[in-house]
Amino acid sequence: MCYNNPNSLKIRRLKQYFTAGLLTVPRISKQKAGGRAFSNRAPFLWNGLPVHVRDADSVSTFKSLLKTHLFSRSYD
Repeated sequence: MCYNNPNSLKIRRLKQYFTAGLLTVPRISKQKAGGRAFSNRAPFLWNGLPVHVRDADSVSTFKSLLKTHLFSRSYD
């Protein structure tokens, strides 16, 4: 019989997110005001960015890569 501790699964999932540079998205209903809140949408948008943008070395590099990414998405 195999038993998985729910806490160890949660920790493993968080480690995978951390090493990938991803943020956890809280589970909130979109029909409620909290579903549209910045704290709910920001991790979703961050996780949608390409890895090279998320892994920028500095704020100025991040801004430049983000701007390039957004412009390329708007013209595709």
